Amino acid sequence: MNIKYIILLCLINYIATVQSADVGEIQMETMDRPDSSAYSLDDVIYWSKKLELVKIRRCGKLLTDAIESFPQRVKNILLQKNWPAPLVDDLVAKYNESNWPSWITAPKLQNEETQELMKNLKCRLIPGVLSDNQEQAVIVFASDNTHMPSDMTARPGFLMNFNGGALYFIDFEEFLSVPKLLTLVEEIKWDLLLTVPPNSLKDRVKRILTKRNFSSRLVDPIVEKYNRDSWPSGIRGTQLQNDDKKSLLEEYKCRRIPGFISSNREEAVIVFASENKHMPPDMIAEPGFLFIFQQGALPINNCCEKYVLSNFNCPRCPIAEGRKSIWVWGYLTEEEEEVICTLRIGKHQVEGEVLKVKAV
Repeated sequence: MNIKYIILLCLINYIATVQSADVGEIQMETMDRPDSSAYSLDDVIYWSKKLELVKIRRCGKLLTDAIESFPQRVKNILLQKNWPAPLVDDLVAKYNESNWPSWITAPKLQNEETQELMKNLKCRLIPGVLSDNQEQAVIVFASDNTHMPSDMTARPGFLMNFNGGALYFIDFEEFLSVPKLLTLVEEIKWDLLLTVPPNSLKDRVKRILTKRNFSSRLVDPIVEKYNRDSWPSGIRGTQLQNDDKKSLLEEYKCRRIPGFISSNREEAVIVFASENKHMPPDMIAEPGFLFIFQQGALPINNCCEKYVLSNFNCPRCPIAEGRKSIWVWGYLTEEEEEVICTLRIGKHQVEGEVLKVKAV
């Protein structure tokens, strides 16, 4: 009987110890979680939508060692906009590498795979800049990033601080009609694609689109993806050496940038994500990207536009004699003055120096 009694006492003691350990673990887990009793998931989603959606363009501009005054500045901004204090407190508690999700660390950010994952984070932009250095802050809400690995998110969210130029807007619904403002190219000679075009051509494309009143919010993220090092991952680097992948280029829907973009007559197209949902996901990028070609890659009938020319100098064209202005079809370089171009006037095709050009 004594042996049974001793065994029973040991068993009772063991059960009590296990229960005590379980309670301790539960208490510790509860301490690690934010106290969300003052707000619900619906509250988090409601307030998150007050901020504009952005994505990360340049991970290298992330400040992993943000100073302690940074979350206080963000807190002040949100409280001034009447955000609930408990939610704000939980958001600003995680603001640098020491308290971010475990996957986001300075060493891992040197890894290309991590950078690609970071670029998939949906972030909410804090209004304004936070310092004289043009720093910008975002909140990464868990509710916006259910598509991301769990060790790259935190409830209800966390802060990140960037140097200027790191972010771009992804709420592009207002731009869905923009592609139709450009001509759809039916045939392209893909062997004339420039995989490493000069940076100057990217800048000229940006000027062309800006002169035509395209929003910089749309233009900037597109023109930044203009070569094999910045294209979507499926065609980046040496991917186009694969014949199967190269053959898929013909499936792209491309919109032509008006005119030539240099005196060498390079041409360019935009591949808008909104028009290419039929393509593999690794071959498109929001809101779009740029292809630049050598002269002759695009059909001439896609290059021509109607212009009013004044003060022109076309000595070999008898039809133009004595006229102050004339309607023509032509294709021009980006520069608007002193351009050498080919003009079609009636049955005559002549070359001349166009001093002033106005597109209509």
